[in-house]
Amino acid sequence: MIIIGDSHVRSYTKSKRLSAAIFVGSGEEINLINNVGLINYILRLYALKYSGFLSTEKGAIVMIVGEPDIRYAAYGSWYPHLQRQDELQSQKLLDNSINRCEVLLNFTKRLKLNLQCIIGVGTPNQNLDSLAAYFNKKLEVLAKKHQLLFFDSQAIFSKAENKARYIGHSAFSPEEKDEVHLGHNISQDFDYVLSDSRNKEKDSEKDICYFSSIFVSIKYYEKFLSHRVRYCLVLRLIFRLLEKFNSALYPPK
Repeated sequence: MIIIGDSHVRSYTKSKRLSAAIFVGSGEEINLINNVGLINYILRLYALKYSGFLSTEKGAIVMIVGEPDIRYAAYGSWYPHLQRQDELQSQKLLDNSINRCEVLLNFTKRLKLNLQCIIGVGTPNQNLDSLAAYFNKKLEVLAKKHQLLFFDSQAIFSKAENKARYIGHSAFSPEEKDEVHLGHNISQDFDYVLSDSRNKEKDSEKDICYFSSIFVSIKYYEKFLSHRVRYCLVLRLIFRLLEKFNSALYPPK
C-alpha cells in the first residue's frame, strides 16, 4: 500500500503495512477548503496516474486529508494563533470541505485508482480537538458510503493517556516539538487497525526508490523520511498560478 497526501504522510513512514509515503504537495496547496485547493489536488493525482506511478499493479492507495482544512477553518489562516473564528462558522467551512472531499473521492474512481483507505485529521494541537472530531465524524460517514476503510488518528490521540507518545518533533528543527503533525508512533495504531480490517493485502516490499516520467519525478526526501513528487515545468507553472489565485481570493488573516 502507498500513502499519498500532504506533509502529514510523514507521520506514517514507520508503518509496516505501507510500501511508501508520497508527499504530493503542501497543505496550503492541496486542501478542500476551497475549489482552488481541490482542483490543485485533482491535477496532481491526474499527473501521477498518467505518469504510470499510481497503477493498480503498484497496490492499494491510502489517502490522508483534513488537517489543513480544520486549521484554516479555525484560524482563517494556515498559521495557528490564539484567536479563533466562531465554532459554527468553522463547522460550515468544514461541511463544504466534506462536500469537496466527495468530489475528490468520485474523481479517484473515475481515474480508477485503487483507493482502499482514507485517513482523517490528526493534529497534536488540542485546541483543534473539537473541529477535528467534527470533521472526522463526517468523513467516516463519507468513507463508509464509498466502501473505504477509515482511520481516525485524532480519536486515538484524544483518548491516549500518554499524549506525549504521539507528539513528534519538527523535521527542520529536531529539538522543537511539532504542533501540526502527529509523531511516527501513530503508525503502530494504523497498522493494528489495518491488520484487523477487511483489507488482508500482504505487506509490500519497500522497493520504491526513484520514479521518473514526462510529468513527474519522485525521489526520497530524507528530512520527511518519505518520497517527494517533483512536477514538470508546465505543471509547476499551473500550480503556481493556482496558488496566487488562491492567495488573492483567500488572503490569510
